[in-house]
Parts: sequence; structure tokens; C-alpha cells
Amino acid sequence: MQTTACPAPTETAQNQATAVVEVVGFRLIAGCDPARFAKAARGTETLLRNMAGFRRRRLVQAGDGMWIDWVEWTDLDAAHAAAQSVVAAPEFAPFLAMIDPDSVTMRHDAVIVAMD
Repeated sequence: MQTTACPAPTETAQNQATAVVEVVGFRLIAGCDPARFAKAARGTETLLRNMAGFRRRRLVQAGDGMWIDWVEWTDLDAAHAAAQSVVAAPEFAPFLAMIDPDSVTMRHDAVIVAMD
């Protein structure tokens, strides 16, 4: 099999980003009902939709008990501003109360290719 080297980059992938995704991984607190948690997540919808830079959200339940809250923002500043404000928002309190805080991981990644 013949391989071809990638051409030298003309700009970094980060500069080509079309958006930023916030990826939050976590587990629920012991005994938490997933259906109740999903209802609490739906209770955050209006607040999120009205935040500057919000594009879309996906809440995913993995088979191993982990959850992923995947939120797309227009840019990193919007993602950071939202992450800071939701912790104080009353609409988020029921949702956050069901998450095991010791299990939380968060990162922000550049979207390079998007297909809908």
C-alpha cells in the first residue's frame, strides 16, 4: 500500500474551527433515576437556548453508567461564559444536584468538520 504524506499545513486546525463543543462526562449520584435526571435536563432547555452562542445539545447515556453532556457553542468565549453562569442558575439546580461531582470531567474542543 502506498502512503502519501500530508501537505504542510497552511493554518492550524484550531483556526479552521467552525464552533466549539463542550464535552462534560459524569456519573449520576447513587440511586438517581435516569428518567428523573432526563426530566431535569429538559428543564434547562429554555435557559440554554437563550444563552449567547448556543447552537445545540445532546445528552448521552453510555452503557457503563457514564453520561456525556455535549453542547455546541459558536466559540470558546460563549462556552466559558455559559459554563460559569449555569452553576448559579436556578433552572440548573435540579440537574446539577443529581450529578456526582467527583466524577465530572469537562473539556472544550474545536469543531473542524460538521455534518448534519
